[in-house]
Amino acid sequence: MYTTASSVKKMKNKIKFSDEQIRSLQTIFDSETKIEPKKKVQLARELGLKPRQVAIWFQNKRARRKTKKLERDYSILMANYNNLASRFDVLKKEKQSLLIQLQKLKEIEEKAGNSSNGGESTIANGENIKSEVEAAELKPYLSGKHVFSVDENSMRSAADYLN
Repeated sequence: MYTTASSVKKMKNKIKFSDEQIRSLQTIFDSETKIEPKKKVQLARELGLKPRQVAIWFQNKRARRKTKKLERDYSILMANYNNLASRFDVLKKEKQSLLIQLQKLKEIEEKAGNSSNGGESTIANGENIKSEVEAAELKPYLSGKHVFSVDENSMRSAADYLN
């Protein structure tokens, strides 16, 4: 790395605070992030610094704190977004699965309707489904609280509800 005259000048002007000075400044910063002019002058005298150096230290410390807070907030928001996106994908897949089950149910009812009574059939907890395998597939999606009346209109409204 090469040095220029301006970078050498900046390095000469850069003040390196001692550990004791930083501890004192940090202690005061923890209790108050902005320092009053009188206290700034007094603190500068106690630490052997110029008041401007104390003011700039406080300013830089506030800026670093704000940056760290923004980084933490961003991380939290990103984690929440990723969680919501993941849940959305799961719900989307579940919706697709329910639509497939609904279509299967419609086909079963059409077959049952054509071969037996030709009318409407009620399904509660999978009780009236002809095939036990299909009933087992549908049972997790049907609760005791919900009764589905299967006809062309209700199938359409159930599909619309899931969309």
